[in-house]
Amino acid sequence: MKDKRSLLLSILQKSSVPITGKQLADQLDCSTRPVINYVNQINSSAMKPVIRSSQDGYSLSPDAVIEKEDDDIPQNKSQRMIYILKLLMLSGETGVDAFDLSDELMISYSLLKKEITDFNSTLKPFNISIISRNNNLSVKGKEKDKRKTVTALIHKFQGDNFIDLDTLKEYFGTEMVDKIQAIINENTSRFHAYINDF
Repeated sequence: MKDKRSLLLSILQKSSVPITGKQLADQLDCSTRPVINYVNQINSSAMKPVIRSSQDGYSLSPDAVIEKEDDDIPQNKSQRMIYILKLLMLSGETGVDAFDLSDELMISYSLLKKEITDFNSTLKPFNISIISRNNNLSVKGKEKDKRKTVTALIHKFQGDNFIDLDTLKEYFGTEMVDKIQAIINENTSRFHAYINDF
């Protein structure tokens, strides 16, 4: 999916008049708060402001130089679920602040809360859940159940595509994948077998 900041820039490029935050939010299918965040991020990553703000709305600066930005912000509910689970599992017992997470994902706090409720319905068969205490999110469940869940969800959303070592390292960490790979290599070598990266 195309990055929403790129879409925002594209919308502004095509318009000869300023566009309000509400109009941009409608076109980007989000609330006005992420629009403000997108504009701030675009402007802060450029040498000089790319987007102007006025009473009439947002418009591109006449001398704006637009550079493509490569970012990995999850763009849909499935991507957010994997991202949030991974983040929470890596954070351990400390958890993650829900407000910071909603800002990072560029979604509203209320949408994050709703999606967490939906995620918990999906996670119920795996015997884990995402809990919130004082707006701090963490994962509740046994360690083996957490790992099974992430593996199953990666496989589910990856579809029939193979999962390569880089993808596994991204989700489980390089150290763990390297240890498992060493064990597999040792045993395949011992039994004169061959196994590819997939």
